[in-house]
Amino acid sequence: MKSAATLILLFLYNIVSAQPDTSYNCIARWKKGEEKVILITHTVENNREGKPEPPFEISYEAHIQVTDSTEEGYTLKWVFHLPQEVKKANPLIVLAMPVYEGMQMIFKTDRNGVFKELINWKEVKDTYLKMMMISLPRNLDDSTKKAIEKSNEMFNSREMAESSFINEIQLYHAPYGTFFTLNGNTFPASFPSPFTSEPIPAVVSEKLLSLSTTADHVSFSIGQDIDLDNATSFIKGMLKKMDIPDDSLTVMTNGLLSTIRMKDHREYQFSPSTGWLEKLVFQKTAATDQFNKKESFVFELK
Repeated sequence: MKSAATLILLFLYNIVSAQPDTSYNCIARWKKGEEKVILITHTVENNREGKPEPPFEISYEAHIQVTDSTEEGYTLKWVFHLPQEVKKANPLIVLAMPVYEGMQMIFKTDRNGVFKELINWKEVKDTYLKMMMISLPRNLDDSTKKAIEKSNEMFNSREMAESSFINEIQLYHAPYGTFFTLNGNTFPASFPSPFTSEPIPAVVSEKLLSLSTTADHVSFSIGQDIDLDNATSFIKGMLKKMDIPDDSLTVMTNGLLSTIRMKDHREYQFSPSTGWLEKLVFQKTAATDQFNKKESFVFELK
């Protein structure tokens, strides 16, 4: 009996000891003065009524510097640069795309690395709007110019700049401060809309994919789907902004809810010892019966 009890105890002990860690909290461990370079590849594919359009793809670098580290958190500076081979192959691209050559974004995070605020939001906004104006034809009529001026006014706040112009930073810092588990978590969420007072309803899923402290490697995923069951108010708010008559709102809202599909998925590879992300793969799809858009970002630490 004692021998059997001992064998069972040893068996249970070995089984329990062999179980992998089941959770991980993603936190920053950066040091003031640290510098990193990330290669970012951004791809967009559109398909309208079954006809694919030429894909858009651009690769650029984010030069990152930790400019300050305090008990409250970190201050970081990102500067976008085009790779030298891209600038040599197309020298005029620097003039046409000022966002990707020399634009800096200075922002604060908390001590865990969670994004808090964009400090130089006016500079970032002006650079993006400048790039947009460069891409427009010169002979615009007065009505088009007024429409552009009105749309530009929408971005005259820190909140609008943060939600519209720093997608790369938001993607990079999304997992920081999050507690990931192997079983995963799914929960309802909402996100501010840049165009309506109604938030965008969503369902978020977070999951730990693998954990090896000996190999200094952790991977996890974050998924985000628009919660169409609770999106009626948001869709109506968007249609009102487009001056759709009130008597048509319900019909158009129900029609859109039956055809719209939108989701994104992100996978991260993380170094626990340094607190830096080593790789991020982001994929987003948005579709209706007549339109399909696929967008991806790949971040790789150089």
